[in-house]
Amino acid sequence: MLNHSNHFQGVLQSGEILFETDFGYIFNYLSCHKSHRLPAQNSTIRGLMALGEAMADPGELNNEQPGFNSQIPAIYTYLGQFIDHDITARTDRETSISEIGGYDGNPCSLSPLNPNEVIEGLTNGRRPQLDLDSVFGDGPAFASEFDNEHYNYETRADALYNKVSLDLKLNTAANHFDLNRTADGRALIADARNDENLMISQLHASFIAAYNKIMHYLRQHPDGSEREARYSKARRLLRWSYQYVVIHDYLNHVCDPAIVYDTMENGPFYFLTDKKIFMPLEFSVAAFRFGHSMIRPFYLINQTIGNKKIMDLLGETFHNNFFTNQMLDPANIIDWNNFVGATAQHARKIDWRLAKGLFDLSAIDSAIPAKTMLAHLAQRNLIRGYKLSLPTGQAVAQAMGINPLTEEQLLDGISQPHKNIIKSTGLGCTSPLWFYVLKEASIHNLGERLGAVGSRLVAETLIGLIKTDKNSFLNNQHAPEVKNNGIEIVPGTLISNIQDLLKFAGRIN
Repeated sequence: MLNHSNHFQGVLQSGEILFETDFGYIFNYLSCHKSHRLPAQNSTIRGLMALGEAMADPGELNNEQPGFNSQIPAIYTYLGQFIDHDITARTDRETSISEIGGYDGNPCSLSPLNPNEVIEGLTNGRRPQLDLDSVFGDGPAFASEFDNEHYNYETRADALYNKVSLDLKLNTAANHFDLNRTADGRALIADARNDENLMISQLHASFIAAYNKIMHYLRQHPDGSEREARYSKARRLLRWSYQYVVIHDYLNHVCDPAIVYDTMENGPFYFLTDKKIFMPLEFSVAAFRFGHSMIRPFYLINQTIGNKKIMDLLGETFHNNFFTNQMLDPANIIDWNNFVGATAQHARKIDWRLAKGLFDLSAIDSAIPAKTMLAHLAQRNLIRGYKLSLPTGQAVAQAMGINPLTEEQLLDGISQPHKNIIKSTGLGCTSPLWFYVLKEASIHNLGERLGAVGSRLVAETLIGLIKTDKNSFLNNQHAPEVKNNGIEIVPGTLISNIQDLLKFAGRIN
């Protein structure tokens, strides 16, 4: 079990509350053996750049294409991003360990790092046990002495809370529904990445609204508890609801349900945390980035503003075009009925192609040079996995006793010029784990869910982290709020899926 008596203290950095937890490898013995990693040679960089370029979907931004959609509602793309931001940070922030680009935005001179150097030098900026630290920070200092979950730390999160009510701050005035912001428009939240696009920003705000609604109920139905105890209970109920949604709703939409069931019944087989909890790099740098392939090139936001290109919804473009007087314009509030439920638009299939707009991120971040590796999402994912010494997809498949995809399967659909470069550099036989997971989903499940390797890595990591946390709902089955089919967030209201949570938060009918 995770030892909470040695829990990590949050540190306020650039408006964020970051932590210092561990990364590691599930298959450490593979990463430590050169034959199970991508070849450490200059031609590998050339092959990865060609592979990344081949992954760009050439389709039009505003036209549905045959075979474009999966059956997965679009909400799960951004619930996945929310989960990722809640449990992992710094693999994609330029540090001495994770840095991959030079001043010009192209690959700097780099070779795969020694895995031990990665583990020792790269720290996770989030707590990994799905406890919503990206929403709550580490809690208000004025409530910590009443915290019955045995977290031993001082807090830096007071700015997130209303000190009188212990509600989380949220802008709901005059038809607004937006994150609390500073005068210059910066969101006052524990993880700034949750304001990097409209969908994740509105989803984060919905979690805040759900917590505040629990607190309102507890104030309206007093049981003699101190306000600090009410805070602790409300936080716990939202955490449990979130964890239940992750396992029983999210994972069953994106993973092989048989693997999810097996992991729940028998525990993780490969992700072993009996000695020390850590965030697996095979998950955070490769497998869980499958969500990038689910991003649509455009979204129907609401009936007022209609369809918007994905590039209009990200980064600087989002903040420049959707805000009035440094606040989100009410006309741009998301109608979540367009993302979940009977009228939902659907995510792209989980496959090896990414939406066209994701290949020039300089359009949303002026600090990134245009037409470079750092501006190209697929290329930078591939280069980062190479530098952090991830095992190949074939090596992980073999370690799991799964027949690996063939070179012909992996290169099917890639244009001949790109295929020639990829084959000449050996990447058809020793493939990057991220690309392998995407191809496997496309070949084995027609892009409707992850394949065997991807499902194992994702399900074992998320379920394993929740099983390991003694405060999770899985380890508190005796609690009256934990039901067989959901979490009773307030009496008479059961949360079983993300649609239930959004409805409870007042974001859908």
